[in-house]
Amino acid sequence: SAQPFTQKLFWSSRNRTTCIAGVGVADAFMPHPSSLEKHFSDIQQKLKYSPEARYFGGIRFAPHQTPSQEWADFGASTFFLPRFELHVESSRRRDAKFICNFIGGKDTLQNILLEAKKLCFDFPVLIENFAHNFAQENIPDAEKWKQNIYHLLAQFKKGTLQKTVLARKADFEFSSDLNPFQLLKNLYRTKPYCYHFLFQPSADKAFLGATPERLYKRNRKSLWSESVAGTRPRSENPKEDIQLHDDLLHSEKDRREQAFVTRFIHRALAEKCESIQGALEPMVLMLSRRMHLYTRITAELKDSVSDANLIHALHPTPAVCGEPKEASLSILAKLEDFDRGWYAGPVGWISGEGAEFAVAIRSGLCQGNELSLYSGAGIVEGSVAEEEWAEIEGKISDFMEIDAVLHEA
Repeated sequence: SAQPFTQKLFWSSRNRTTCIAGVGVADAFMPHPSSLEKHFSDIQQKLKYSPEARYFGGIRFAPHQTPSQEWADFGASTFFLPRFELHVESSRRRDAKFICNFIGGKDTLQNILLEAKKLCFDFPVLIENFAHNFAQENIPDAEKWKQNIYHLLAQFKKGTLQKTVLARKADFEFSSDLNPFQLLKNLYRTKPYCYHFLFQPSADKAFLGATPERLYKRNRKSLWSESVAGTRPRSENPKEDIQLHDDLLHSEKDRREQAFVTRFIHRALAEKCESIQGALEPMVLMLSRRMHLYTRITAELKDSVSDANLIHALHPTPAVCGEPKEASLSILAKLEDFDRGWYAGPVGWISGEGAEFAVAIRSGLCQGNELSLYSGAGIVEGSVAEEEWAEIEGKISDFMEIDAVLHEA
């Protein structure tokens, strides 16, 4: 938050064994999705002898669509190597490393020293709460949301769709500018077992979130992915919490919704892997405020498979798009009156020998005194519009831990 650099990032692994803060840019590119293969290959060649170095970035949910003005600075995709990084490999401060990245033949020592002199070590105290004075607008509103779901239910009856993930955007206008790093600190404190991320491509825009969902992690040829779908709130009452757990685990609707995701991932990886393993039955992933059906998938990749191949195969999964994929993308482009941007897209990092990408749900775009929060609900046959609206209300209010204020608005 204190650094004067325009570009900034924060990345924390889901188990918090790795936290990385980065500022400045040593190298960057904004490729079209069709050229990801070439750019990722170039990155991995550059990092061949620098095992700790990583390029961080993300990709739009619908990368072939032209970004709206609010998402223009993020591009169809952006990946960059920060100039300066702080790595913490565990919760112990003595395991921290301060890193400077430079590209041989491109950077000069003089320029790097000039950038280093900009670094600030007089850190402000980030308060975890902020003013609740705001105006809220939902896109779509409750009536349009119902109409969209009725339209989808009609498509399910025709057999053209099996599942579609319908999203909602909640725009908040505050009485003063927000500090995105204060929001990030609050998310980090209140949302354990999540990937925490923040990407700031320009001085007045930051995309941040706390997502429980991994797209994939790769270490050489070893791959880990997962299927997450279906939602219930957590209860402070232990008995009620167990009842909610059991209700989710045995819900025919939610198991059907989650099975779409599991089958999709297996199909997407089938020709790219020497072997794939996954549990026959889902388990329940318990988070601080929500619980989800969850299946862990492990695989061994074939030699010829690249990270660009994996992203094109896996994104978007039915957990954020629908089934079948192309039909869902088409109908979402018609029903959703806003640009998802990087929401529900892959965010993460790529290195010389590995990569890790999360799915950017439970996320928001911060612009001055405006905050846009995004959330989605999986719609299948049997979905009830009012229940799906209430689920999204809960997810959005979870983001800032101000449930009462949001519901009053």
